Amino acid sequence: LQKKYSEVELKYYNGTACNVQFFINSDNKIYVFGNTTMDKSGIPNGMEINGKEEFWDKILVAEIDNNTQQLSTVRNAMFKLPDSFLQKYKSGSNFSKFEFYSVEGKLYWLMEESFTKKVDGKNIVNFNNIDIFQFDIAGFNLGWHTTIEKKQRNYESGSFLSYFSTLYKGKLIFIYLSEMGSGGKVISNALDLTNGKATPYEIVFNNNGMYHIFAKKSCIFSDKFGVLIGPGDMSKANYKLIRLDFTK
Repeated sequence: LQKKYSEVELKYYNGTACNVQFFINSDNKIYVFGNTTMDKSGIPNGMEINGKEEFWDKILVAEIDNNTQQLSTVRNAMFKLPDSFLQKYKSGSNFSKFEFYSVEGKLYWLMEESFTKKVDGKNIVNFNNIDIFQFDIAGFNLGWHTTIEKKQRNYESGSFLSYFSTLYKGKLIFIYLSEMGSGGKVISNALDLTNGKATPYEIVFNNNGMYHIFAKKSCIFSDKFGVLIGPGDMSKANYKLIRLDFTK
């Protein structure tokens, strides 16, 4: 059986690409997002070419037609990242979790900051801010940008860190622990997709670690309730389900 494939070149204007992700929309078009620079300025990306440090300060978006046997580029454009974003991460950062949502002709690109530092011989895992970029497909323009600020860290493992997201009643919902330890809270952020305004809610205080959740694992939401998964009696390797009742 002969394998057949097609390919299309992604042009980054002689810059170095990083954070490259793609999304297939309901119309079977592929949207490729990534970061690059032409000015050798912006956020350090941790790479060096010919002994020179590489940076990124722009978003490049490409629209690829996937409806025929041969992939072809329909449109591409490059946008400068907001000054507030560049200032926040000017000393360098790393983003390791990316998600896309498609709602009524808009794409939403989510990227979460995460990195590991060694302190006193131990690895400290950090999961911090979530940055969201809105993109208008028809106009092929970058819309608003917003940051959901959080700081999570733990020794060696990030099992309880990061976040869960879902669409719920026209808003983008984020669920995460504010921090590790008994002083933490389970937080929800409801993001208005029209303007990027986030409204935080404290779901429950996490006294004695009763409500630790595995935010990166499966969660279920309906119009009336949500279900999260968390650790139960770990001496027995048990898990537990936590129900969030939206009717009260």
